Amino acid sequence: NYNFNKDHIYMLMGPNGSGKSTLFKLLSGINIPDYGQIYAPNPSNILICDQTPQLFNNESVLFNISYGCNTVIDIGEKWTKPVCTAINMLNIEPIINSNISSLSGGEKQKISLARVLASAIDNKSIDLLLLDEFDNALDYESKKTALIVINYIKEITNCTVIIISHSNENIYKNFKKLSIINYQLVE
Repeated sequence: NYNFNKDHIYMLMGPNGSGKSTLFKLLSGINIPDYGQIYAPNPSNILICDQTPQLFNNESVLFNISYGCNTVIDIGEKWTKPVCTAINMLNIEPIINSNISSLSGGEKQKISLARVLASAIDNKSIDLLLLDEFDNALDYESKKTALIVINYIKEITNCTVIIISHSNENIYKNFKKLSIINYQLVE
């Protein structure tokens, strides 16, 4: 049994196969538990940033960031305030006109995080932010920027943040209300 408190950041660390990603799938409603109960927010109030960004390769960077916002871009691809904020906070403007398939893993991850940020700004009724190894492809400076973005999302939505990470870098020590949960493989 475990309660995740609102307005806290949790980091789940543990070996591969210990159930971290399965927990995310249960919390987000992708998987249904075989037994027991999970009390989680409505899936429409959950934002997810996966280890492998789910991007539309045939669409623009701007479309990919805007996807999930209630305020969508117009035909002229005008930048809405949530999208503009996400682009600026994550410094994506230099790649805004790039083809998605030509981007590096870190750039794709920034776009995925920008989508989450734009959605959070657009719809402040977010209860849970799930980040599944979102930082694997990011360099150190990009990780620092991503953490600023995560804190910003938490501040504007008052959501619970749960991060899966294999990283034990000191970069995470700046989070307020951070709880580290070490998963053990149970057989």
